[in-house]
Amino acid sequence: MRVNVFDGDTVAAVRCGMERKPARFELRLPPELGDEIDDWRRKQPDLPPRAEAARRLIVAGLRAEGESDKAPEKLPRASGRAKAP
Repeated sequence: MRVNVFDGDTVAAVRCGMERKPARFELRLPPELGDEIDDWRRKQPDLPPRAEAARRLIVAGLRAEGESDKAPEKLPRASGRAKAP
C-alpha cells in the first residue's frame, strides 16, 4: 500500500506556512484485527469510534516502538482485492 502524505498541495501549503490538512487513506484489516480494535475501544471510558480507536492505537504503537528491539509480528494481509485472471 502506498500512502502519499505529502501531495503537491500539502507541500505548497507547508512552504507558505499554511496549516496542513490531515492525511486520508483507506486501510483494509483482517476481520480478526478489526475485532481486536472493537474489543479495545469498548474498554475505553469514552467509547471512541473505530477511526479514533485506530488512531490512538497507532500512536501508542509508534511511541512504544522505541521501547522494544523486537519487530512486531507480521499480520496476514486483508483480503478484498480481486485476483488477476
